[in-house]
Formats: sequence, structure tokens, C-alpha cells
Amino acid sequence: MPARLLVDGPTGLNPSVAMDLFRNNEFTELVLRSIPDVFFIKDDQYRIVLGNPALFALYPESMHNRIIGYTTAEEYDEEQAAAFLENDRIAFEKGESETFETLDFPNGKRGTLYTRKIRFNDAAGNQYLLGIARDVTGIIEKQKALEESDERYELAVRGLTVGVWDWDIPNEKIVYSPRALEVLGFRPDSAGPTYDQFFELVHPEDVTTVVRGIEEHLEDREPYDVGYRIRRPDGAVRWIRARAQAIWADNSKPSRMTGSLEDITTRKRSELLLIQQNEQLNEFAHIASHDLKAPLRGISAHVEMLREDHGAELPTEVNDRLDQMQNLTLRMEGLIVDLLKLAKMDQGERYEVEIDLNSLVSSAVELIPEAEEADIEIRELPHLTCEPVAVRELFKNLIQNALKYNHSEQKRIEIFCANPAEDTSIARIIAVRDNGIGIPKTYHDTVFKIFRRLHAKEEFGGGTGAGLTFVKRIVERHGGKIWMESEPEKGTTFFFTLSV
Repeated sequence: MPARLLVDGPTGLNPSVAMDLFRNNEFTELVLRSIPDVFFIKDDQYRIVLGNPALFALYPESMHNRIIGYTTAEEYDEEQAAAFLENDRIAFEKGESETFETLDFPNGKRGTLYTRKIRFNDAAGNQYLLGIARDVTGIIEKQKALEESDERYELAVRGLTVGVWDWDIPNEKIVYSPRALEVLGFRPDSAGPTYDQFFELVHPEDVTTVVRGIEEHLEDREPYDVGYRIRRPDGAVRWIRARAQAIWADNSKPSRMTGSLEDITTRKRSELLLIQQNEQLNEFAHIASHDLKAPLRGISAHVEMLREDHGAELPTEVNDRLDQMQNLTLRMEGLIVDLLKLAKMDQGERYEVEIDLNSLVSSAVELIPEAEEADIEIRELPHLTCEPVAVRELFKNLIQNALKYNHSEQKRIEIFCANPAEDTSIARIIAVRDNGIGIPKTYHDTVFKIFRRLHAKEEFGGGTGAGLTFVKRIVERHGGKIWMESEPEKGTTFFFTLSV
């Protein structure tokens, strides 16, 4: 049945008044100009007999004289023209049609129109089509982007090694990703545990930890990051790390909480093994510091007793041998002390603060009595976040080395920053330069290895050869690196970074 151009019924206007308005050309023109959608009327030959400004805007001004009285199909490519003329035919045949059409408009733009065409008759019985088309390009693009976003999200979630979950707090409903279900020991295509069933999975000793973590996050909005154990349905006990963020509604009540689940069982076992190994190392340190030193002290004591009781009677050669024995015991004790020091270096907890390297280096110099004999220059060192005690030990070792391996009449040490302060994106390079004996390039790597001395143990005051090993370990503990430039008789410069 043909649609009527005017609708009888409760339009909000008296029917006779409405008819008078529509007969008013000014009113009709105002309506057509005000409609943002494309509005047109076609005759039974598909020619446009009336159109509003929105229709004309689809065409360049040079074509405006080829719109009224034309089908306008001539301005489109063959496939597009055939498609919307077919829709005209359907509308005339069935009374109306409804389509989404993506068209290349004559004005050079491309867009998607939602078009509805309705057949009607004029007073003489002639048939026409009333067409209204709305530009839905933006809506279509947003919908497509949303679909692509959903697809990317689904692919990302599917590819994650961690599982994702979403908790509807008021309704106590939890939705899990397939990986989250696997972490909890469920089939990836199952619904997963309910809110109450989830807490039944949590190890009894860890339930309080989980509940407290959730409460603190929801009440104080502290970050939710909790590690705990679960008992899977098959009985296996696994360590889980859960991280999440809640969303608060307008009434400041939490509406949902979304987060991740990660199986950290392997990592946790490694941590427990490391703790066990550290305990064993502490036990070794106790044995080394007590049981290994005791025999050395005994040997040293017996040497002293021999000297006191028979020193005058013994030949010079024997007294020399006793001196060697005592020196060897002292050297052995020094090696044990250095080994323990190196072993404990990586065990302690990190205690980092921001410090002024200028002050810290000055305090390191004050701990070295022989530094008074040298010219030591400290130049504009930066402020850095580090472990002050360890870094002071680092500078102390480097300065002592620079003084020890130096036979210049005037020993000189420069401590400075080797790269500009303006570039804050890279680590500051600290340099310690001396005018000492230098090191052949062949040994530039060797000097950092423990107990590797380049000289006889009697030369340059002796020592265990562990100093630079400590320096390298401290630098690496701070995430930095150390290297050197040196030539024999031309001095040495050590460069190192501590942090960015």
C-alpha cells in the first residue's frame, strides 16, 4: 500500500493547519534547508524532481545544473549506479526500500549512506519516491574500529602467558580468559569457578593474604599485587601472582575489578632454592671465618713460640723460613677474608639513596692515610642514586690502586665525570685517572679477575689481588659496567657507570 505524505493522527498540529503549512512554500523550503540529511524526491523514471542543499553538497558546483531532472546515475561508476537504481526499482515495486550504500560521491569524497525510499502518490495519482539518506560513515568506521579492537584484544588475551579476569563486584560474577582458566587448573572452554568456588581454591594458609589485599585495594586504593598458593581441582599446588585494578562508580563504590593471573610456581621454586643456597653459603661463611682461620692462627702462634724459645739458637736460614711461614699464613687469612667479603656482597639487601658523589668521594679519600702524599682532584661529580657504603668502597679501592701502583715523584689522581650533564637519557660515566705505572693492554681483562696479580706478591706492598674484583662487582650490582684505558708508564684511567 502506498505511503501517505501526510500522516493522520496526533501530530501535535490541527490537520487543517498542517496542510496550510505544507502548502506554504517558504515553510517547505525552511524545512528542507534545515534537514541535515540528504532529502530528495524522484519520479517514476528515477529522475530527481526535488532535492535539498545536503543533496547538492554531494556534487561539485559545476554539476549542480545536472541534478534536477536527472537520475544522477551518470555521475557514478557503472556498478554503483546500477546498485542504487535497482533500489529505486524495488522501492517503486514494493512501496519502500532500505539500504546501506558505500559510494564515491562526485565531489571526490567517499562515504556510506543509510538510505530509506518510500513510494507515494500525488493528487493526480502519479507515483514518486521520497528518499532520505543519512551519512553514517563515521558510525560505520567506529563500529569497524571497535570490532577490530575486540579482535585484537581477543588475540592479545589468547596469546598472553598470563590470564585475564574480570570481577563484577555487586553481582559477585567473575569472567576468565582461557589462559586464566588454565592457570587455575580448569579447561579453557569451561565457565570456571564462581566467586565462592574461587576462594575454595586458595590455599587455607593464604586466604587471609588474598582477602586483605582485596580489601586494602578497594578501601585505600592501594595497588593490588598479591602472591599466593592455590590447590587446583586435580590436587596440584601452584603459586599464583595476581595483579588488578578496580573501577569505582559515581557513588564511590567499586563496581568491578579487572586483573591478571600468572603461574609463578617455577620462579617461586627458584627463589626457595636460592634462599636455601644462601643459607648454605652463610653456613660456609661461618665455617670459613671460624674453622679455616683457626688452624692458620695456630700455625702463626707456633711460629711465634719457636722464635721465643729457640730463635737465638736457630740458623738464619731457619728464621727466614719461619718468616715465610708466618707471611703465608697471613696471606692465606687475607684471601679467606676477601673471599667471604666477595661472597657476602651479593647477599645483602639493597639500600639505595640519592647522594652527592663529591662528598662521598671526599669521605673515601679521608679513609686513606697515604692519600695525603698525592694530588687528588675531584671535579663536579653528579648526584646519583646508589648504595653509599658500597660505592665509597669502590672509590676507596680505585684510589688505593692508583696510589699503590705509582712511582711518580708527585702522584696525581683525577676523579671526574666523562660525559656531559645535559644528556640525561644515558648513564653518567665516572672516570678515575692516575699517572701511575700503567697496565699493558694484554692484561686489561685479567686485572678484574679475583686473586690475579700482575706483579710478584712482594712488589708494590703485596696484596691478594681482589681489589678490582670488588670494584667490578659493585659496579655490576648497580647495573653498570666498567672498562679501562691504560698504557705502560702512561697511567691508567678507569671508566664506569652506576645507573641512568
